[in-house]
Amino acid sequence: MRGRRSSQRAGRAGRAGLHRTRRAAAHLLVALTLVFGALVVAVPPAAPALGDWEQLGGNLVGEPAAVSWGQGRIDVFARGTDNGLYHQWYDNGWSGWESLGGVLASAPAVSSWAPGRLDVFARGAAGDLIHRYYDNGWSAWESLSDPGTIGSSPSATSWALGRIDVFVASATDSQLLHRPYAHAWGTWGAWEGLGGVLVGAPAATAWTPERIDVVVRGSDNAMHQAAYRSGWAGWSWVGGVLTAPPAIVSSALGVLDAFVVGTDGAVYRGTNFGGWHGWKRVGGAATSGPAVASWRAGRIDVFVRGTDSALWHTWDNPPSGNGSGPPSGSGSGRRIVYCNSCQAVWHVEDNGDWYTFPVSGRAGVPPPGAYRVIRRINPGGSGNLRLPYFVGFAYGRTTDIGLHGIPLRPDGSPIQSDAELGQYRSRGCVRESQSDAIRTWNFGSLGTPVVVTR
Repeated sequence: MRGRRSSQRAGRAGRAGLHRTRRAAAHLLVALTLVFGALVVAVPPAAPALGDWEQLGGNLVGEPAAVSWGQGRIDVFARGTDNGLYHQWYDNGWSGWESLGGVLASAPAVSSWAPGRLDVFARGAAGDLIHRYYDNGWSAWESLSDPGTIGSSPSATSWALGRIDVFVASATDSQLLHRPYAHAWGTWGAWEGLGGVLVGAPAATAWTPERIDVVVRGSDNAMHQAAYRSGWAGWSWVGGVLTAPPAIVSSALGVLDAFVVGTDGAVYRGTNFGGWHGWKRVGGAATSGPAVASWRAGRIDVFVRGTDSALWHTWDNPPSGNGSGPPSGSGSGRRIVYCNSCQAVWHVEDNGDWYTFPVSGRAGVPPPGAYRVIRRINPGGSGNLRLPYFVGFAYGRTTDIGLHGIPLRPDGSPIQSDAELGQYRSRGCVRESQSDAIRTWNFGSLGTPVVVTR
């Protein structure tokens, strides 16, 4: 089916944030393009809905902290009204709270670089960074900075075995401070200043070795982001109206989810897949910033202090489908996913549930990236062939590329059988069985995200 190429407006450069952001935003776009291939149309995946909120008790002061070190395991820490550290965990059910003592002057932070290993940080009574860890037993507290240098609750993340990166706001100028630890060094590295003007605590996550993303609440109450990938890229403006520190997690390669509290006290979620694409209301009634953890691909658990000062928890509903799930790194939310090497397509709902089926396309066409449905014609045509339920989502050299039923000859006979689906047999489009083509037609309205993976 021949179609005209539509003109596309160039996207505006990122808004000015804490520092010079346009250059940082350009660097981030280049990096994401290299990771995901030819990013033809940046289409935001909708954030999946989360479950109901449940109360987990306690009497918290400030934000909780959460981390997972294994499948089905979550550890949550909080500062109590006696300024001590409290801990509970999930492992086939929630434990009660246990007291771990200490004298905290901020909410805690936690990271894990190995199964059974926990590193907890907080601002101490002297305004220093204090730390203790669990490894077959709890260590004593130690100080990791001079007194009076720490101006916020900390954040911590780990990108590899034996690696920890800690972030805080400076007590003197509110810029972001960073200190790394590597087990191979046997000691902590030096503090470094990363600029910015923070309001409250930062939040950090690592989703691949030598990749860290940090988000903060800026002096304009919007969220700002700094990314490390073999070097810091500087600050970029993300947006939103925050009333508390943000939280961030990566539950799949190349996908970031940030959680913030808005002016109505509800939790909001923003997803980054090739760029940030707005906020979706999760709900709840929070009196602190959120904490977030992920114990498997696509699974996210969110925690806040509620209006009763207790810990409240929600999580995503585990998705299911009729076969193997969509490829890792194919985004989130309602979308169509086409795996070129798998020769399979997935219809993915907002909550992550999916329907998958075999198709016949062409190797390497279209290039991996994020697209969207741009044309719907029933039937489309190619020469003397009819293309039932044509759903176009990309532009080839001379024709639109789309999903459609197996082409039909003038006499109504198909040019291949359903049994031959799952093989490369097309010149460019993606062939489906007639029943699956109808499913795609009904699922893929104009603007529906289409993600193509290798």
